[in-house]
Amino acid sequence: MIQSLAHTIGADAKLVAQFDAFRKKRNVAGYERVGAVSEKEAREAAGLAQRLRTCVEHWIRATRPDLL
Repeated sequence: MIQSLAHTIGADAKLVAQFDAFRKKRNVAGYERVGAVSEKEAREAAGLAQRLRTCVEHWIRATRPDLL
């Protein structure tokens, strides 16, 4: 799903790479190590999620305003 962002909403490669890095880290933390994610990384992930939400909202307004 992360990789599709470049094709669906035109997300830049850097945003996709950042999400993919957090996804990999989450998988390790969830299955191998507790505490592998720092508070700073959690804040960065939340900020990245907000950035994605903003990108999606802009995309919807530009391409499918009927969905709002």
